[in-house]
Amino acid sequence: MSGSKRKPAFLRGVLILTGTAALFLGILGVFLPVLPTTPFLIVTAGCYANSSDKLHAKLIKSRIYNNTVVKFLKEKGMSLKAKLSITIPVGILLTVLFFLVEPLVLKIIIVVLFVVKVITFSLMPTISHR
Repeated sequence: MSGSKRKPAFLRGVLILTGTAALFLGILGVFLPVLPTTPFLIVTAGCYANSSDKLHAKLIKSRIYNNTVVKFLKEKGMSLKAKLSITIPVGILLTVLFFLVEPLVLKIIIVVLFVVKVITFSLMPTISHR
């Protein structure tokens, strides 16, 4: 019997819903550079590992998980080039959006998104490929 079976059904349900929401955001992050894919998939893996052996097994066999999380964990970080190749286009996109939108609330959201993205990549270990 795995650890996920010892949890109450309600908690397993909450973990599955949370993991699925994080998975959805992680998949969106593949297409929307303002969302970080890897952290959402790590949350998904944790939620599924503690709630559903079947969903967890399916996730860790998926291409998106192997191309993001496994690579990140194996290399223990991202190269500066990879960080910049994500951060610079996002910065350009958000700067353009900042000047195109009028409501102050949207401008604040755009600035917060960019700051969170920069902080996320700054805190992530930088590796060098030799």
